[in-house]
Amino acid sequence: MPAVDVSIQRPKIDDPALARTIAQITELLESLNGARRGRELDRVVTLRDLAGDTEAASIITSAGGVAGSLPSTIVSGGADKTPPAQLSNLTVASAAINNILSWDGTSLIPNYSYTEIWRASSDNLSLAVLHGTTTAEVFADDVGKGAVTYYYWVRAVSTAGIPGPYNATAGTSGTTGQVLNGDIADVAIDTAKIADLAVVTAKIANAAITNAKIANLAVDTAKIADLAVSSAKIANLAVGSAQIADAAIQTAKIADLAVDTLKIKDQAVTVPVSASADGALSLSSTVDTNIISASLDPSSSPVNLAISFVASVNGSDCNADAGPGYVEVRVVRGSTQIWPASGYATVLEAVCGSSAAPGQISGISLNIRDSSPAAGSNTYYVYARDGGQGGSVSFRSMVLSGVKK
Repeated sequence: MPAVDVSIQRPKIDDPALARTIAQITELLESLNGARRGRELDRVVTLRDLAGDTEAASIITSAGGVAGSLPSTIVSGGADKTPPAQLSNLTVASAAINNILSWDGTSLIPNYSYTEIWRASSDNLSLAVLHGTTTAEVFADDVGKGAVTYYYWVRAVSTAGIPGPYNATAGTSGTTGQVLNGDIADVAIDTAKIADLAVVTAKIANAAITNAKIANLAVDTAKIADLAVSSAKIANLAVGSAQIADAAIQTAKIADLAVDTLKIKDQAVTVPVSASADGALSLSSTVDTNIISASLDPSSSPVNLAISFVASVNGSDCNADAGPGYVEVRVVRGSTQIWPASGYATVLEAVCGSSAAPGQISGISLNIRDSSPAAGSNTYYVYARDGGQGGSVSFRSMVLSGVKK
């Protein structure tokens, strides 16, 4: 049996007599423990040293020694080598960054010494590693962060160092940091609980915030402080028309200059399209004349058309044979007429008095809504004709505006 280093550190003592007494006690203790050089053979033998040494127990008994007072574990051949019984009822209670394990059965094992705790990141006992030991029936695993899952097994170890069976083949899991709806009291999370700039992009996984994670109407107007949503808080194109309820965004909720061009989805707000021409066009009574046209992609929203031009008829239109002169128009989307429902609409008609009546001229303004435009780009045309008596148009213009709301 090897000597155990139990060398005693001698304190500094001013009293010479006391110092000699302590030196003698120290030398005696070091001799009995075999710690002094060359004195290993003087080391005492304890009953613990004889545990499992049946030959030594036999020699002591035959020599008439103290065998009668030796523990049965020495005389009969050493410590109890019976494997410990299986532990039961392993449970794991998870907290923010800890898993607390508890189990039953250690008090029913006569030769119980301690419990091993085994852990794996998957439910596979062959991958588990020894994570800790304890003599209690509870163990705190300091995982250190939330949203981590581990699987656990436990088994008892006897005083002879023999392990018993694991509590089960399947592991018992625990996941840290799961905060459910019922764990949060109403109004518990207020402004004071969230540090400034605590919620950054790196803390939120892509697609982590889904529709299922947010209760209906959970984020209403009252939950957003005035001016809280600024330009810097919204990624480009993050908010489209479908994400905004009617009247949800009020003036007080938008900081000055917060919404710039980059924050508006293409075609989310339609910019009016216009066309114009100043020169005069002579009209025909037999062929339609396209006096102005323009194109717009309203994303299937209604379109407002604002059309204006100057129409004129000659004074000679008032002769008795041909009747009064006139100008009439129609508005077409592609090949579909949208105004009037059919035929033409007269916008200027001469008033006859005599063959010498002067020419007549008038400014014309039309405001028309196309409620059902086609998908994609739509081209609108304004066609005009006269009554065969020299009509014309000039200063033509058309403005197209998509109606989103």
